[in-house]
Amino acid sequence: MIHCMLDLETLGSRVGSVVLSVGAVCFDPAARAVTATFDMNMSETFQRNAGLEINPDTVAWWEKQSPLAFDAARRNPSEPMTVLRAFNQWYINSGAEKIWGNGAGFDQPLLRAVYEAFGIKPAWHYRDELCFRTLKALCPNVPPPIENALKHSALADARFQAAWAIDMMETLR
Repeated sequence: MIHCMLDLETLGSRVGSVVLSVGAVCFDPAARAVTATFDMNMSETFQRNAGLEINPDTVAWWEKQSPLAFDAARRNPSEPMTVLRAFNQWYINSGAEKIWGNGAGFDQPLLRAVYEAFGIKPAWHYRDELCFRTLKALCPNVPPPIENALKHSALADARFQAAWAIDMMETLR
């Protein structure tokens, strides 16, 4: 079974927040391999015009993070409809059957809200959403297999989380 690990960089932590960057990797736990990657940034302006919000506390938090990550999340943004359609197509083409996020109330719900704001249906069903934090709680003795090279980069975080998920899923088998 192919899984997708989704990671977002945002300007808020609640549903309805602006999403800066969508990063994802598809992975095959049995083969211990990444099979596809996705990485695109979204325009803040278009999202604000659609009613999505920016939280000042999150902006202040970003100011304390790596400027490389924040700059990368804002570089070459595309219109949200372009990103959402591209992600849907990528997800469908990947053959993924499950989509993971780092928190049941974060990645998938925030991205789903952006889809809703732009009138596009996500390619996955909500019943296929899984929580990486829950997996970590079930496998507290499985350490991360790699160092996360660039924290708060959507694609780097998705790669890191997928590698760790593969180890934890193997432990649970």
